[in-house]
Amino acid sequence: MIFEEEHWKIISRMVSEKCLIIFPHIKSKKLKSEIISNLFETQSERYFNSIGIKTLSSKSDKDPDLFFIDYQKPCEIKVTGVEYSKIDKCKWMGGKYSKRTSDYIFVIWNYEETHSTLYGEKPECFNFLIAKCFVDETEWNTIDSGNENYYATVFDSKKLLEREHVFLVGNHNSEKFVLSEFK
Repeated sequence: MIFEEEHWKIISRMVSEKCLIIFPHIKSKKLKSEIISNLFETQSERYFNSIGIKTLSSKSDKDPDLFFIDYQKPCEIKVTGVEYSKIDKCKWMGGKYSKRTSDYIFVIWNYEETHSTLYGEKPECFNFLIAKCFVDETEWNTIDSGNENYYATVFDSKKLLEREHVFLVGNHNSEKFVLSEFK
């Protein structure tokens, strides 16, 4: 079905291939997360349609990020970038439409530039962790910044681990997230 590990590994590789071309030229972590989020939507739609699972990606914020037509199943994708030193305390942010009751694909990403090691040059790569979890709209916490023009919701990794979830890429073992590498 749609939430099988192999599908999301292929999609992660597709996203990684696109990002490896442009990420060396982008500094902003926020922009990188937006690009990855958009690519997960578009590449998921492309991949699932290519294997015969009719899928639509969102055309506006009011639409679910993915909609699996034959299953009549919406799915939201939330993305957050992390440094390895902060990998176990991450959170996914969203606007007012993030509070949709739905299956969620929670993506954690880390980008490593090419760097020298004791054993030679290590090429750039992406590391991903992807978890699927059903979240009710009431489980999103609202952030009150005191500014009436600002609205955001948050769902954190502790909350994810406390409830039923499935790791599709990467895992959580010995109280630590383990990301999978894609070159």
